[in-house]
Amino acid sequence: AYVQQGWSIIPVKPGEKIPSIEWKIYQMRPPTDEELVAWFSNGLANNLAVVTGSVSGVTAIDLDGAEGVASARQHKHFLPNTRVHKSPHGWHYIYRYAKEMPTKRIGPGVDCKNDGGCLVLPPSIVGDSPYTEVRKDEPLELHDPAGLLAVLARESPTKDKPDNSRADAH
Repeated sequence: AYVQQGWSIIPVKPGEKIPSIEWKIYQMRPPTDEELVAWFSNGLANNLAVVTGSVSGVTAIDLDGAEGVASARQHKHFLPNTRVHKSPHGWHYIYRYAKEMPTKRIGPGVDCKNDGGCLVLPPSIVGDSPYTEVRKDEPLELHDPAGLLAVLARESPTKDKPDNSRADAH
C-alpha cells in the first residue's frame, strides 16, 4: 500500500531501525519493482521505512515519549489530525511534504523527518514492540510550519541535532 501511495520504501534490518542498504539514491528516486522484490521477497523479516521528503511527498513529526506528547498537546493548533502511526516509544504524525521543514530535532521530544531522513513504518517490529497504524487518513498539510519551528525552537534547550543515520531517532 505504501508504494501505491508513491512513497519511496527501503528495507530496514530485521528487529532494528537501521536501513539495511545504502539508501541515499532513494532520496532522489523511489526503488524499482525489481529492487522491492529483491528486498522483501528474500525470506528475511525486514522492517521497512519511508524515505521522507520530496521523493515520497511526506514530512513526519516524530513525538518521542511523554516530552514529545506534551509538546504536541501544547501546540496542537499547528498539528492537524492526519495519518498517525504508533512507534514503540511515541507517535509519528505524517503530513504532506513541507519543504521548509528540516530533518532534525525541532523541540523537546520532537523530531522532524523530511528531506534526507527516513522513518520506520508499520508493520515493523523493533525488539518485541510493533509499529502500528492508528489513523490511516491521507496525509494532510502541516499548518504554519514556520510558526511551529519558531515556537519549538524557543522551548528547546538542545542544539540542532541532525539525524539521518537511522530510520527514526528513537
